[in-house]
Amino acid sequence: MNKINFQNLRDILLIVGIYLFFSGWVYVYYFYEYFGLSSTNVKIEYTAYLVYSFVVLSSFHYLPILGIVAFILVFYYFFKNSLVIFVV
Repeated sequence: MNKINFQNLRDILLIVGIYLFFSGWVYVYYFYEYFGLSSTNVKIEYTAYLVYSFVVLSSFHYLPILGIVAFILVFYYFFKNSLVIFVV
């Protein structure tokens, strides 16, 4: 069995971080669009998009988390062909 190394963990966290940032950005965009405002007029820090992504993740009974878990499983099954063992 292969152990997970830091390069694999880095790849997973990078993709998950991009997913969280993008989902937070989409949430903010459509939230302000609903009220007829542009999200470019509101000064929002980049780190706040990660906070807004929690709203997306907690909606629909945590269904978006299933996407993250599915990505991790696909990453290891198709690209690494190894079993996942997290080493602390």
